[in-house]
Amino acid sequence: MTIPYQPLDPSHPSIRLLTFDPPSQNPTDKDDTISLTLHHTSLSISPKPTYNALSYVWATPSTSPTPLPTIIKINSLPLRTTPNLFAALRTLQHSNLAAGFLWIDALCINQRDVAEREQQVRLMGRIYAEAEGVLAWLGEGEGMVASARLAFAVTKALARGVRLMVGAVGGGGDDERGLVRAQGEDPLLVAAALSVALEEMGGLGAPTRGVQDAVLEVFWRNEYWKRCWTFQELYLAEYGALLCGTETVSMRDAWLVFRWLRLAKTAIVGSARPEGVSELAWGFLRNMADVLDGFPLYSSMLVKERLAGKRHEIDEAYNEGNAFSTLLAVTLGRQATEPRDRFYSLLGLCNASIPVDYSASEEDVFGGVTAALIHGGRASAGFVLDHAGVTGPKGAYALPSWMPHWDVSLVAGSMDSGKTSSLGRSDTGFPEPKSPPFIDGRMLRCRGVIIDTIARVEAGWDVPTGYILDESVRPNLDLARGVLDELVEFFFDCPVGAFLSELVPSSEPYVGGGTRFLALLRYWVHDRGMNGEVFGCATSQDLEGEDIARLAKQFLMFIGLRPRDMARIMEMGRPLNSWSDKAFLTPSGGEEYTWDEVLLALPTNDDPAVIDFLLRRVLRFLVAARLRTATGFIGHARNGIEPGDVVCILDGCNVPVVLRPRPGDDGYELASCAFVVGMMDGEAGKLVERGERTVCDITIW
Repeated sequence: MTIPYQPLDPSHPSIRLLTFDPPSQNPTDKDDTISLTLHHTSLSISPKPTYNALSYVWATPSTSPTPLPTIIKINSLPLRTTPNLFAALRTLQHSNLAAGFLWIDALCINQRDVAEREQQVRLMGRIYAEAEGVLAWLGEGEGMVASARLAFAVTKALARGVRLMVGAVGGGGDDERGLVRAQGEDPLLVAAALSVALEEMGGLGAPTRGVQDAVLEVFWRNEYWKRCWTFQELYLAEYGALLCGTETVSMRDAWLVFRWLRLAKTAIVGSARPEGVSELAWGFLRNMADVLDGFPLYSSMLVKERLAGKRHEIDEAYNEGNAFSTLLAVTLGRQATEPRDRFYSLLGLCNASIPVDYSASEEDVFGGVTAALIHGGRASAGFVLDHAGVTGPKGAYALPSWMPHWDVSLVAGSMDSGKTSSLGRSDTGFPEPKSPPFIDGRMLRCRGVIIDTIARVEAGWDVPTGYILDESVRPNLDLARGVLDELVEFFFDCPVGAFLSELVPSSEPYVGGGTRFLALLRYWVHDRGMNGEVFGCATSQDLEGEDIARLAKQFLMFIGLRPRDMARIMEMGRPLNSWSDKAFLTPSGGEEYTWDEVLLALPTNDDPAVIDFLLRRVLRFLVAARLRTATGFIGHARNGIEPGDVVCILDGCNVPVVLRPRPGDDGYELASCAFVVGMMDGEAGKLVERGERTVCDITIW
């Protein structure tokens, strides 16, 4: 069943909008008949059209009940819709949220007209950005609606608590400045305010686990968050509502709660329960803070702030190619029925030079996306290579090693090398003239510096993502401690159990700068401090720095040391750089401390946040292949790298790469991107300056 769409004017930003028809007076129509009328308008007219845009999953969520009849009427003609859209329309038909005009992609775009689809996809970002509100439909399954009832009530209560606190302390308003002002008064005020709001909720007598599960079910596990298009649609939604069945919560409340939790996270994780706050409420807040990074709304908020900030900075390294790679990175693992939509669904958020062409083959689209990213800047080139390589996932096409198989790599999610492309600055300081990689047929031609040959490789563990978390979604401390001996033996040939006596007090230098112990710490934290600052060679050598000393001490106390060693460290109270070999000799006897006793003996309130930070870094390298080079560089890359592969820094790529020499010629294949301690922050350029390495032409097939 089709309807005769009147063509849109392609010379203007023309769109169609919908309105619900009044109840039918036709006795042959059923009482629940959904009837709508299409209207033509343009986004360029003045005054601009006022409408709400619907965001939903085309496929029927698995949590939905048995599919209902899905025949609706458009301009009095019958049209079959998907069951999920039909359910959304049935709910909106009786809601004030859809009292005016609506934009719905499946109905407002002639899906049979490829040229119109392409033109409307180019407008999609503007359509959602200029909507009065975005209505995000999460489905109507009985279990999901029950979870939404509780999760939305929690969200509204938290938002009320935030606004009360901002009004009392921050001077009113729920913008970012008001939140920061309130937070500046006392970080714990936020936690207390939110806890009180939760306590005041009627019906929050459910156990913490039940409240937590409801929030996770609605704001994390719902299939709405797993689709590519919904990221753009909700990214652009400052106003509107989330709907699940007849349950609703405003987008303003949802954004406000996640913004506030971001500001309050450190205070919540690193503080004891405030006086007068129940264990129920505090436990819920602690658990939400623990998993905050995993919420799609939260990651969307962070990306929005990052891109908005970058576009206002004078930063030559930033361009729309880097923005596009950032958006692709945060949507890894999301799904699309049409493979090309993995890319097209993000074009409304940046100005990447990628044409919308549904008639192009997938292979041609993949090639165009790869070229745009490689030519888009250091970070976007690094993103491409981080998803390519002979060790990476293989798709349906025979591609060069440097070109990602986008059909599988984006579905598979992030690489097991630890998202190296998001943090490196490996090619800074590269000698002039600058020459970023360029594509020559099936070859990628680059300038680069060969750093070293890999001498030893150890495969990563095959563990599920959740393995590092226990049932309370807190980091698994025993697992983290158990990894340490394996690392120091592999990297530094340190005998098992001799970490304290041999590695920590040793002044033996690491080939990439600093001591071997600090190289291990840098590996553990992925060259990043708690607030995202670079923890590079220069920083790691400054042991007088309070932040580095505190981080190193906590690393030793809670990951390196065994319980019986705790008392000695707690009693020392001396700066890190005054610790001696003798001080670390383990006593032959003495009482062993339990981990609970150690936690109670924390010297400062913010140490739990440090430990949380350290433990959550374990999974980054747990599943990756560890590597050690002939001269002693340490790091990790994707499983499948081999001894004899070489570590290289490419001009125009922000992370090291592992290249595999091709037999019979002087070319290479890309094996993997890598994280290499001492090669992430422009150190290669310094090696060239000192004459220890040379720049050469490199061809990657």
